[in-house]
Amino acid sequence: MNATAKRSAAVFASGLLFAGAGMFTAMEQAYSAEVRGKITFENGSEIPKGNLKLFFEPSAKQNEAQAVPATLQFKSAGKSTVFTYTLPTPINIAASSPLLIVAQLERKDGWLLARGSTKVKAGEPANITLYTAMY
Repeated sequence: MNATAKRSAAVFASGLLFAGAGMFTAMEQAYSAEVRGKITFENGSEIPKGNLKLFFEPSAKQNEAQAVPATLQFKSAGKSTVFTYTLPTPINIAASSPLLIVAQLERKDGWLLARGSTKVKAGEPANITLYTAMY
């Protein structure tokens, strides 16, 4: 192998190394350790009184065994127009799997009043708008 071929091979190998390291870092940082966002009600009105549940829903790439139970629950007094939240990202979610976060507002008896969801995008807030449930 001549000097030019050796140099080309070395440059090619170092390029692969940097590309591989960059891909690993991008996959590692696809989701941060936590998800932040705001929950609002349709048309900007007050969020009705009830129990608000926030959870991750498994995607088609995940099976139900990987589903994450309700992660955050709090009560709405019916006077706020915005709730802000911070949720830890589940550790069993692969970086390549899309994350869907769901918010549900229920009455005391469990009757669904409103629901909303959004896909989590790396580096962006996961804002959710609740829409009245239609029966």
